[in-house]
Amino acid sequence: MKEHIQRWLGKAGYRIERLRPPLPGVSLFVLDYVLQILNQRRAGEVSFVQIGANDGMQEDPCYAWINRFPWRGVLVEPQPRLAARLRALHRDNSRIRVEQAIIADAPGAATLYYLRETDGTPEWASGIASMSRQAITQHRGEIPGFDALLAEAVLPAVTLAQLLAKYAIASLDYLQIDAEGADYRILQSIDFAQVKPAVIAYEHANLTPEENAACRALLALHGYHFGSWLGDTIACLPELFPVSTDRRRYVLE
Repeated sequence: MKEHIQRWLGKAGYRIERLRPPLPGVSLFVLDYVLQILNQRRAGEVSFVQIGANDGMQEDPCYAWINRFPWRGVLVEPQPRLAARLRALHRDNSRIRVEQAIIADAPGAATLYYLRETDGTPEWASGIASMSRQAITQHRGEIPGFDALLAEAVLPAVTLAQLLAKYAIASLDYLQIDAEGADYRILQSIDFAQVKPAVIAYEHANLTPEENAACRALLALHGYHFGSWLGDTIACLPELFPVSTDRRRYVLE
């Protein structure tokens, strides 16, 4: 997350400098707080799907919860080397499954653009793989030798509905999406009559303003409330945070 913030601020023309020593105490991340509430409501037994799980460690919102509580779910990662790391990381946890595939509009295959892993490739670069060439090439100026590292591969693709059916997920508490621009299409594919997660977190940084607005409109239609930070959005059902809809009153009912 630190690297993500630094890159975002750098693009906006800001420079980060240390002006004073860090303040004492643990810093709370808004998603951590939401997941804490969800975990309490589910007595530690949360059903989840994470799309774009990377290596399961780097800036990962699920790892700590998976290892401390009996969360049960599927980690989706299309890049073969990262999917292999996920399997190794959770090899002793029978509650966690790894799906090496792209979540797409239709089953079959899809093209993924990614950066080859070399000694000079930044660790965070594995997280910018995308089905959109435009989404990944916007990072060209941040990585030396970007064009020589850029590669593409045709990989297996499944729909979200197929994924849920494959793993017999009838009830989903938490859906985490980090799909580098494909978040909009994934959200549009959800059949809320079949599955309605209490928490949906997705990255809006790579969406167009129109796509971002459409995501919010869709989720609002199904009763979600929102929180945002930098390039990400959290959508929660009122069961977790029964906040008054009267904008003059920012209190819990």
